[in-house]
Amino acid sequence: MDEKVLSKETEEKILKAATAVFTKKGRAGTSMQDIAVEAGINRTLLNYYFRSKDKLFDQVFQNVFLQFMPAINERLKSDKSIIDRIEDVIDHYFFILIDNPMIPVFIFQELTSNPARLVRNFREEGLDPSYFISLLRDEMSKGNLRKMDPRIIIVNLLSMVIFPFAARPVIENLMFEGSDEEYMKFLRERKKDLKTSFIDSIKP
Repeated sequence: MDEKVLSKETEEKILKAATAVFTKKGRAGTSMQDIAVEAGINRTLLNYYFRSKDKLFDQVFQNVFLQFMPAINERLKSDKSIIDRIEDVIDHYFFILIDNPMIPVFIFQELTSNPARLVRNFREEGLDPSYFISLLRDEMSKGNLRKMDPRIIIVNLLSMVIFPFAARPVIENLMFEGSDEEYMKFLRERKKDLKTSFIDSIKP
């Protein structure tokens, strides 16, 4: 096998293993040895690809961001009505978070350990809150949305979408007896209700 192909496969194996371990144990609770064991390689080989746990975490975090940030921006800047755009964002968030439950975990880890870096990562990936704030204000002036601080809309939307995924271990065990299948069914039903209730809350 070509050495470059082998190197790429090994790197991807390491990143997949690191994602699983960071999600389970958190950044502080994870060691390089934990990741080496999960990836099925020795510590020396792991160090060859990634010199430190911080560099590995940064790479995993960037990969996580790249899974959803560009698509969110694309939906916000489409030519659809503001209501359709918001519904598209809700749909996309749910689609991504169901398939990638580690995203809220990583974000909350960064919120507690390095919020400045989290802000920087958001900006580097093209998130521009000022654009969405300006857009919402413009739609309010046209009478398409109820007049309020547009930041309330943004924070409410993020909270309502992300919380059930971030708190999944607690909610699933307390209310669904630990059933993944029942909780996934609940999330899909909730998405429909959220689109209706959230849109109703911002309509004029």
